[in-house]
Amino acid sequence: MLNIESYIDILKNENQTKILSQEGSPVSISAYKSIYVPDFDSDPECIMHSLFFKNSTHKRIVALKFGIMVFDAFNSFLSKFSAVSIDDIEPNKTVENSWNQSCSSPWLYQTYGTGVVYLDSVRFEDSSFWYFDESEVLDQIKLIEDSLTKDSLKDKK
Repeated sequence: MLNIESYIDILKNENQTKILSQEGSPVSISAYKSIYVPDFDSDPECIMHSLFFKNSTHKRIVALKFGIMVFDAFNSFLSKFSAVSIDDIEPNKTVENSWNQSCSSPWLYQTYGTGVVYLDSVRFEDSSFWYFDESEVLDQIKLIEDSLTKDSLKDKK
């Protein structure tokens, strides 16, 4: 599979993205890109997400999870995705990572869809954790789709 920059060059577009602000977050997200990837020869149809993020703490991060919510071309909620990274991230280190999201009808995201990202949770080397504030995130998400609830932020089993 190609990287997100290659797909942006080939498809000549990129979706709108939004990084939610979170007070006290141990990770700062400096860039977020996403794109609808059609069903190419060997690559399945999906939505690709790419993030640049930094460990803003003095502790080593060993695992983290981002919540990504996507909205279709009509600004209707399409899907929620958990982007997980289980890697050691030293204090003040910046990392780039990307994930492919499979969902029902990803083609509805092409060109005019919107991706929203927030930090969901972090596990530190010392076994302590940081978790997002549901109310803070939901208040910002509701500016896009007012009908969403706290259940919309939960992973579906």
